[in-house]
Amino acid sequence: RRKPTFCSPGQSVFSAVGPTNTGYAGLSGTSMATPSGTGAVVLMRQYLTDGWYPTGAAGPANGFTPSAALLKAMAINSADNAVSGFTAPDNNIGYGRVNADNVLYFTGDARKLLLVDNTAGLAHGQYLEYQINVVDTAVPLEVSLCWSDYPGHPAASRQIVNQLDLTVSNGATSYKGNWYVGGVSQTGGFRDSVNVEEAVLVPVPAAGLWTVRVAAPSIPIGPQPFALVITGGVGN
Repeated sequence: RRKPTFCSPGQSVFSAVGPTNTGYAGLSGTSMATPSGTGAVVLMRQYLTDGWYPTGAAGPANGFTPSAALLKAMAINSADNAVSGFTAPDNNIGYGRVNADNVLYFTGDARKLLLVDNTAGLAHGQYLEYQINVVDTAVPLEVSLCWSDYPGHPAASRQIVNQLDLTVSNGATSYKGNWYVGGVSQTGGFRDSVNVEEAVLVPVPAAGLWTVRVAAPSIPIGPQPFALVITGGVGN
């Protein structure tokens, strides 16, 4: 499986240190990257519980508690491929460096946000399709799918139990989840039957209707809930 899922700043990060409330120090490593990444995801969670989605302005009536899968999908969708020497997604930086501002929509932003937190899930052989309207081709279209799988067996050669597939298409061009070349999605390729995170990134999407399809080709223990995050120059 691809790990890490994403990366976070951990080089010369200044934070509190020692037994007093005035001590600060700069440290590097996972001891700093882990809390900075966690903090970004906590802010994403608060954005949802405080009701900023879908309007981009705080509305307590819109607040809800997201699933773990949705928060992971948001973190993946937010990630920047801006780490020198690496091309996401890979096994060095995952999908890139987490950047909450990339996924959180606020009033006036060109990059819109669409969320699905499907708790009912899909049974074996089922699928769901969502149509989105790309109105601004200058904004990349990014789709991230995540699910919390049923526990695998320790003796299994592949730990994945329930498999979902992501496909993004405008009718003329189709992209499979996790089929990347040079940091962006490419046509053709093969389905990912190993990871529980799948993503599609189209840097210059064609205007018009696109279909996001989540299929369940193998669900031995289901139904399987999932979360979907879509960002781009999309309409309501």
